[in-house]
Amino acid sequence: TSDEGYIAGGRLESDEIQVGDYALTNNGEYDGMIIKYSSKGAVEWASSVGGSDWDEINSVVGTSDGGYIAAGYFNSSSIQVGDYTLTNSGQDEGMIIKCSSEGKVEWTRSIGGTIQSVANTSDGGVIAGGSFTGSSIQVGEYTLTSNGYTDGMIIKYDSEGTIEWARRAGGDYWDEINSVVQTSDRGYIAGGEFQSSTIEEGSFNLENKGYSDWLLLKFQPNTG
Repeated sequence: TSDEGYIAGGRLESDEIQVGDYALTNNGEYDGMIIKYSSKGAVEWASSVGGSDWDEINSVVGTSDGGYIAAGYFNSSSIQVGDYTLTNSGQDEGMIIKCSSEGKVEWTRSIGGTIQSVANTSDGGVIAGGSFTGSSIQVGEYTLTSNGYTDGMIIKYDSEGTIEWARRAGGDYWDEINSVVQTSDRGYIAGGEFQSSTIEEGSFNLENKGYSDWLLLKFQPNTG
């Protein structure tokens, strides 16, 4: 982190865990959690997020203002995140949470599917990668239509959590994006796996050589 400490995200399955001076209580099957450590490993703050079912934080990064972006998903019908209530529109609902340096929730966003990875961008925004299941999902002004059972997705947010663009990636079966970062030319690299027989991305045709193959996609700046 910017103060030379560490930020961690994950999940808790126990009924309750003690994290430094903080007691985190599980509200369901498992809850997401975020823990901030000092440079020497002392717990500075910790918080949990979740409802009555399966909820998890998959990725967390520091932001340019000293705060943090955490991303994951929730299976619960609704969850309370600070002063915000997020409602599940399906089976798994992706979530992005912006926290201050002290862990106070500043804003949250939910999106159908699962967010596996989140990274900072040079304009102060966020790039997120994950997957969605179903015929289509609405992502801000963008409709992402699946070509199969599960498709990968990449979403660009500005610093206030407004969606700037979104796109899908996938073929006729099960495909997902597991990691996404910005590159030095302000484009983006997304990595994941695909179980579809083939997927087409732009002028490229990726053919599956077995059951599940890895994929790596490079996108141009601003347009995805």
